[in-house]
Amino acid sequence: MSRFDMAPWMSNEARAEFARLVTRRSYSAGQTVYSQDDDGVEMYRIASGSVRLFSRQLDGREAVFLFFGENDFFGVSSLVDDGPRPQTAECLSTVEIDVLPVLAFDTLRSHHPSFSDAMLRLLAKQMRLVSSHYARATMVALPGRIAERLLELAAPDSTDSESGYLFVRLHQEELAAMVGASRQSVNKILQTFQRNGVIQVQSRVIKIYDISALMRITMMD
Repeated sequence: MSRFDMAPWMSNEARAEFARLVTRRSYSAGQTVYSQDDDGVEMYRIASGSVRLFSRQLDGREAVFLFFGENDFFGVSSLVDDGPRPQTAECLSTVEIDVLPVLAFDTLRSHHPSFSDAMLRLLAKQMRLVSSHYARATMVALPGRIAERLLELAAPDSTDSESGYLFVRLHQEELAAMVGASRQSVNKILQTFQRNGVIQVQSRVIKIYDISALMRITMMD
């Protein structure tokens, strides 16, 4: 289910106008939609695939902020304040994206109040989530932070819909960047979870066997 879909907050007229003004663009896995410090000239809605939003420090370290999936909108803030892109948006898979250029963005804001309202709701929701992640990073032990992110990112396995299991598809380096820890520390905790029968770690997939156990871990100090 989309976490950052503006469409439910928009009027039917605004949704129709948005659909008329966008163009469809395709990206490959690993390709950037935009880079940190780029000018913001477009906003986006994902038709299929997934995108991660991260910033990279001068020493090469990364901080992952958010992941976006199907129907999520992103890339809005720089169109609002005319500032540079604060993060890089990188495709985690083959991605199809609906692209709205800045002039069309301004047209929608001028003609459809529900679009502006939806945009404010989107920015507020994203800020609340990032603030929550920051607070958890300062107050919750690493196992709880890892368990929380696994639950947040978990989705049914599309190749085995009858299994009832949930999967998280990302590299351990990406998970480490999300929880503010080293890959080695994250790997040790994932291995502990696996020995306890909570998850199974594969190359780029974490299979969740025991959701209740992960939920209990998030509540531990």
